[in-house]
Amino acid sequence: YEGWLSSLGLDGSGVKVSIVDTGVDEKHPDLAGRVEKRLDYTVVPEPEDTFGHGTHVGGIVAGNAAALRELGGVKDFDGFLYGLGVAPRALLLDQNAIGTSVQEWPPPYGFARITSDALAAGAIGWNASWHTGEGEGAGYIETTRTMDALVRDGDPATAAAEPFTMVFSAGNSGPGPETLTAPHEAKNIISVASTSSHRGGGMIDEVSGFSSRGPARDGRIAPTVAAPGG
Repeated sequence: YEGWLSSLGLDGSGVKVSIVDTGVDEKHPDLAGRVEKRLDYTVVPEPEDTFGHGTHVGGIVAGNAAALRELGGVKDFDGFLYGLGVAPRALLLDQNAIGTSVQEWPPPYGFARITSDALAAGAIGWNASWHTGEGEGAGYIETTRTMDALVRDGDPATAAAEPFTMVFSAGNSGPGPETLTAPHEAKNIISVASTSSHRGGGMIDEVSGFSSRGPARDGRIAPTVAAPGG
């Protein structure tokens, strides 16, 4: 898998991705030397990922499977290493915005602060596996519109437009229709639904029972893409 990614120029080399989550444990063997910078937005500074979710997501993006390689490598039925991320040579920016001490969400300082900080640190986009708490099937609300605008220009304070890629989870409010959690009905983001995997006894072409589904309230097809997640 690594050789194939390299041959396509898609192994993450030269790319930095922001993980906007509960923090990323830079001491995890799979991520050692990959977390280039940490920005903490929590009320009480949290020097580590106290929840674990951000580290899990960071591993999916850029993990190199080092922990299991030391045991000889643990592989799935198709011969792929567990713990190997989809872009194993990418660098990570750790933006801890939803740690345990966060008291208000969406953040009172605005999402543009997170995206502008990410751009300033050299990130090309973020992974955001969270929702704003504004419900499912909420439609095209203000927060959703904000995300669409930030994709076009992640730093509104500068004169130039600075595109910023936003990857969101679709949500965990399935299996009913129109259950995309806010702000995942935005038009310019990449929203990702979960499909089943052999680990859960399912099939890759089956949407996971928990995964949020479209369509958007205005009839648009959503999510953008689906991938094994449960």
